[in-house]
Amino acid sequence: MKKGSQTLCDCGHVATSNGFSTGYGIDKDGHKICFSCCGEHDREHLLSMKVGDRWALYLCEEDNGKLPKRYYVSNWPGSLKIRCGTPRVGRHNIAGTRNDVWFIVGSGDERSFFHGTQYGHNSQICHIQKVKPWI
Repeated sequence: MKKGSQTLCDCGHVATSNGFSTGYGIDKDGHKICFSCCGEHDREHLLSMKVGDRWALYLCEEDNGKLPKRYYVSNWPGSLKIRCGTPRVGRHNIAGTRNDVWFIVGSGDERSFFHGTQYGHNSQICHIQKVKPWI
């Protein structure tokens, strides 16, 4: 794939390759969806989850040169970013450490509450679960 090549996605948008990736994702039904629409679909998926449902995102930190650092959970292309608090660092018997985060998606009565756990220092994968509201 050459840099700058374009593909028309099933969502109606044009996905532009950056030479590293295609610029689109493929959903469970085999439809090509541009990265920005992937973020919207992932957000809808989070809002439709039931308490106890699990999913995986990435726990990322944004080093803005200031303290404290900002943390967020994200999908793979980075088109969905949800701020979360500073992770609570704990111990894990196999991975050595674990980071726990909590975050809210949506607003008002449409809010959904989540807990995520990321294990060890060698991965950003955050195993999330929808939980009951805590406020």
